[in-house]
Amino acid sequence: MPDPHQSFQSLIVKRPEFVNMDAQVFQWIVAVFPKLRYLNVPGYFSARSTGSLDVWDNIDNFSITKLSVLALGEWDSAADLSEFKNARIIFHGVKELHRESEEYVSFGGMFRIIRFFPALERFEFESDAAFTVRLINDGFVGNGDSVYGFKTLTLGPKEMLAPYVIEHLVNRPPFLTRVDLHYIDPFGFMALAESCPALEYVHFDTNEPYSLELNRLFVNCSQLKECTGGYHLVHATDILRSPHWTCLSLKKLHITIAEVPRTKGKQGWMLEKVRRKLRKAKGLDINDLNREIYQQRWVLDPKSKSRWCQRKVYSKPGRLNQLEEIDFRYRRSDRCQVRTRFYARWPLDSTLESGLEELDGLSRLEKLTFGADDDKFGQKERDWM
Repeated sequence: MPDPHQSFQSLIVKRPEFVNMDAQVFQWIVAVFPKLRYLNVPGYFSARSTGSLDVWDNIDNFSITKLSVLALGEWDSAADLSEFKNARIIFHGVKELHRESEEYVSFGGMFRIIRFFPALERFEFESDAAFTVRLINDGFVGNGDSVYGFKTLTLGPKEMLAPYVIEHLVNRPPFLTRVDLHYIDPFGFMALAESCPALEYVHFDTNEPYSLELNRLFVNCSQLKECTGGYHLVHATDILRSPHWTCLSLKKLHITIAEVPRTKGKQGWMLEKVRRKLRKAKGLDINDLNREIYQQRWVLDPKSKSRWCQRKVYSKPGRLNQLEEIDFRYRRSDRCQVRTRFYARWPLDSTLESGLEELDGLSRLEKLTFGADDDKFGQKERDWM
């Protein structure tokens, strides 16, 4: 009869006396349970390993497919993951790595061990921690060109990652397809858009405009299917200047378009003065007057210019014929606790005259949402929908 532990497929280490695990204990667990598929261990390892561990050969493990490293203690220094690295176990089957912590930890320590997970597809990090260690020359294995192969990155809603941490992190996994970030700053998001062209699903919250950064995402990430979250504010003029969006597979889009060109007070007064002069012009017959007005139509009718700009803006999502949902609202995310310093000034008009009909070709569109205070959405627009 085989030993009972030979058939174990799940092991969860919770007892406090196991908090000070060292590399030998970790290796022992892997050796004793050869059919283990799920392993949950505390994230704290003692620093009692001997120098002989450094010369041991790597241990290949193919059975474990999910590994969770959880927090159980209250000591800052206990979060050192060096012993995890010293165990020298190559987890060829682990596709999902989950890290949970409640302490101030070395963020770089977690990334020093990622090389031991060559098949990693999903990396999830939840923490209340305020990370203080820079990733440069600390968290990355080998030289500065090291990359990670995981495809999913989730950073939980409680972490407080510094902007440079996010920026350097997203520069390293070029195979990312799914990203769920509680918050990311503009520099980090630009790095994401530039370094991860395979992105398909992006969810993030922010409290400041991401105009150029979101445009870059739509231009660079041709496989993008969803871009959701709070405060996705984009300027209309940046959309007009942007190259064609290549994300033709996009199905779900949360975006607030603002800073639409408008006529300012003094400019409007001057334009009206020009109109009056033209109306009083002598020596011009009616045809000449109409021709002059037509030639100066953008100057004399700023509303027409604004509507022309908005129509061009609407045409960008109007070409994404796989879209099923567009949310134009400007709203705070439930997950974002930081109050925004910005607001949507001069938002896109939700009228047919301003180009709403540019979305006519979206045959798959099921949900189109505007802000509750949008008083320009009238009966014509309701009939159109």
